[in-house]
Amino acid sequence: MSRAALAIALLAGCTPALQEGAYTCDGADECPPGWFCHAGGRCHSFPRAFGEPCASDAECATGHCDRLEGTWPSGYCSRICDDNSDCPESWCGNYGSCLRLCTPPSAECPAGSDCIMWIYERVPQATIGRCVPSAVGAPRVPATSCDPMVEEPACPWDGYWCADRAGTAACARACPPGFVCGRDEHCVDVGDLHPVCLRGCVSAAECDDPDAPECGAIGGVQVCAPSAWLAP
Repeated sequence: MSRAALAIALLAGCTPALQEGAYTCDGADECPPGWFCHAGGRCHSFPRAFGEPCASDAECATGHCDRLEGTWPSGYCSRICDDNSDCPESWCGNYGSCLRLCTPPSAECPAGSDCIMWIYERVPQATIGRCVPSAVGAPRVPATSCDPMVEEPACPWDGYWCADRAGTAACARACPPGFVCGRDEHCVDVGDLHPVCLRGCVSAAECDDPDAPECGAIGGVQVCAPSAWLAP
């Protein structure tokens, strides 16, 4: 039944038998009262399941719509978590929400996020990814030294990888195939498992991160990086 037909029936005082998925929608306000607009544009009487797109907590059976603290224009139904035991469908992200898994590269993630390859114990899991904040339009996180051998995520930001080059490790945003780095950044192969986004530069005066203070060439591209990464 179309939205127009439903509206006519309600105005006429009729109460049609409501069928799951029978009504089309673009948002919850276009469904019968108390119903929810699911992925695929169909109305259902039950809230959205984990991993489905959402715009508010009320739409989710889990009671939590992860919009990365409001920075994503849309999100996905998730759970608040302290550790992986709180996330039966996936893993606990660095910012306290269960991650939405995806298959990289893909467009499965909500607007404002990208699907990047999952890396566990420094081994890429080519068919498992996670939705992380997009680099485009996002604030740049300063390069920070890290330990690539720790079991827990070595970098405190989702989507960042503890890249090791010449025995020196630093957190940088991973940029697997299809991922676009932020403004003034370059996707650079530093010789580790996969490339990372590094800030472009002309001189060291532009490199204000304490752990990446030097401007030099890596792979023919001038970037800000730890001094050891630029050694000949």
